[in-house]
Amino acid sequence: VAGAEASFNLSNTESKDTHGNVVRALKRKNAFGLAARLGVALNSWMTYAKFGWERAKWEAKRTGGAVAANDWSKKKNLNAFVAGLGFETIVSDHVMVGGEWTTSFYKKASFKDGNNQPTDKTNIHDFKVRLGYKF
Repeated sequence: VAGAEASFNLSNTESKDTHGNVVRALKRKNAFGLAARLGVALNSWMTYAKFGWERAKWEAKRTGGAVAANDWSKKKNLNAFVAGLGFETIVSDHVMVGGEWTTSFYKKASFKDGNNQPTDKTNIHDFKVRLGYKF
């Protein structure tokens, strides 16, 4: 079984790192993507592998330094290769349920922080539960 999907994710994923009063945060916002699903269907179950592309806005912020002028916020759009595994099953004539685990492998991002330019690893692991209706 082969299929294609488009996705749009409005949720935010955030990571924070604190050193004393200084907080550095990295957030993924508004991801969208395209993917192919290749699977095997047996009876009412389907297992599949997913491969695709995703793009999201990333924002890095630094706050809480001794001098407020050193606080900053930077934004970048980054692309990712997406890979995952999932399953679906039909529970009635029109209702399907499933689950999916994906990893989005974003390019490492550098957000300049004063004289430093740290590189952030921006891979995201997602587990999704799916409820679908078949017309």
